[in-house]
Amino acid sequence: MNYHLDTIRAMRRNEVKFDRELAAAGSIRKGRKYTCVNSACGSGRKPAGSKWQDQDGVWRFKCHRCELCADLFDLRALRTGTPLADVLREAKGDENACGGSQQTTHHERRKGSGMPASDSLLTMAKQYAVAITDQQVSELAVALGVTARSLRRLRVGWCERSAAFSFPMRNAKGSIVGIRLRHAKSGAKFAETGGHDGLFIPTGLSGEGALVICEGPTDCCAVLDMGFDAIGRGNNNSRQSEEYITAFLTANPREEMWIVHDVDPSGSRAATQTVKAADRLASRLVPVVGAVRVFSPPAPYKDVRAWRNAGATMDDVDIAAYQAPSRGPSAELGAVLEAEISGQRQAIEWPWRFLTKGAQALIPGTVTIIAGESGATKSLWVLQALAHWFDLGIPFAIYELEESRHYHLRRALAQRVGASWLTNLNMVHERPDETRAIHFEHSAWEDRFARQIYDAPDKPVMLLSLVAWIEARLIEGARIVIVDPITAAVTSDMPWEDAQRFMQTVKPLLDRYGASLILLSHRKSGNRRMPATLDDLAGGSAWQRFSQCILWIERHDNPKTVTLRRFEDYSLTDLDQITHTVRIMKCRNGIGAGWHLGYSFDPQTLRLDERGVIVRTQRQSASC
Repeated sequence: MNYHLDTIRAMRRNEVKFDRELAAAGSIRKGRKYTCVNSACGSGRKPAGSKWQDQDGVWRFKCHRCELCADLFDLRALRTGTPLADVLREAKGDENACGGSQQTTHHERRKGSGMPASDSLLTMAKQYAVAITDQQVSELAVALGVTARSLRRLRVGWCERSAAFSFPMRNAKGSIVGIRLRHAKSGAKFAETGGHDGLFIPTGLSGEGALVICEGPTDCCAVLDMGFDAIGRGNNNSRQSEEYITAFLTANPREEMWIVHDVDPSGSRAATQTVKAADRLASRLVPVVGAVRVFSPPAPYKDVRAWRNAGATMDDVDIAAYQAPSRGPSAELGAVLEAEISGQRQAIEWPWRFLTKGAQALIPGTVTIIAGESGATKSLWVLQALAHWFDLGIPFAIYELEESRHYHLRRALAQRVGASWLTNLNMVHERPDETRAIHFEHSAWEDRFARQIYDAPDKPVMLLSLVAWIEARLIEGARIVIVDPITAAVTSDMPWEDAQRFMQTVKPLLDRYGASLILLSHRKSGNRRMPATLDDLAGGSAWQRFSQCILWIERHDNPKTVTLRRFEDYSLTDLDQITHTVRIMKCRNGIGAGWHLGYSFDPQTLRLDERGVIVRTQRQSASC
């Protein structure tokens, strides 16, 4: 009989060990569901997974969003960044560390005791701290290459039941939320059941200088030994740990914070996740801390403890930290300016010169609202812009909530060939050969253009569900995302709250992906005889408050004679007739707030031609 294979098989079928490993990997149970342990999963802190036992008796975790399927050893490999083969190779020693299959869990010990989990963890942590001897602390210090003093500052203890050293994990207020165990012989890491990942916060922090965030309690000890204030993370992929660190620094402000992450094998999944987790934490802390720096120990050292054991000093860490770019506000602004200097960050041009100049609307991270009465030609106006961006190679995506894809594609084709009769069913019936010829000639363009148009759904779309659709398009690389119209989305009984949640959720996504959002809207019901104002936007004040640009399109039933400033010489004016006026009602990034732009609509081509900036009409006087 192969004892090693039998041991692995028994461990994979042991629910107690599986629950412990699932908790150690950072999963939080919510009812019958669990949060995903995969940092790349888009579910965030929402429970998206479940545990189940297959026909062989093996316990597994399944995420229903990212499709991760993992048993005990898969979870351990994911948590530690260790290849699965190495995890299985160490399984026999880990079996000793975790105890036999009959071991009582923390959940079972406290079941029926009436003692809250946090109180039980605190009691255990105190018992473990009392149980450890000075000799054990000294031996562990020698084995790790750290000082006994730094271990004591982390309240190291001894768990006789598991033959393991213990390190309490805390929340931002210092309350114990979990206990990390480290097996004395194998060095295997696991945790007491019933808690979750937190922070290793030592006693005696000075509150001065840079605070160093590192991975695990032993790295934290190494940094403390070099003279820094330091905090360890129980799991670098844990969103809960990020929340704790953010809350801790909010309550205990620092001018600088350094994140030192481990060095995993180049190109491995663990390496990618480690860097992403450090960057994610840094972005969370930039608004809280004066300056944030992210770096790792130099080659060939895997972690900061190995670096310290090789002789690294406070000066070495200082040099490495200041060689890394600051993630503070100044660095953020510098990155934005450099991106603008190099042309990587720019406002996308509209197909109309004065609108582009005055509005500066389509800067990355911005929301533009195009509003107007029903029948104001908003959709045709946007289709003309989409065709312009398509020809320039600018990726876009538009969600048409009111009509089908072929409806809008037909109108776009009519604009492209300048034949409005293509939108008239009778005319198409009367001119079959010409219709087929145009369709055949432009079919390749139609296919490519229409791939970026998303059809009207067959069921109502909730406003807040649009966030997921927008994020999916941003991930695919869309530079401009349009929803036509946003007023067709269904809201709850409190639409103003839905609008605010939508805008506050979607704007960080636009910043992250460097994209722009365009929302088509309508005028709310009321007195339509007066000129529209920002308060006339349908859906509540959140739309005008959180958007950077608002354009209002007005269609004139009869052509209007106005005085315009022309393109060729901005100082000259001329009389002209217009069919549409586009009012720049708001533009945070441009100079055109209050401008009225005149347009003429060609019913043969379904296109609008920008004529200039309106200086005055027979009924009003306006300047730009």
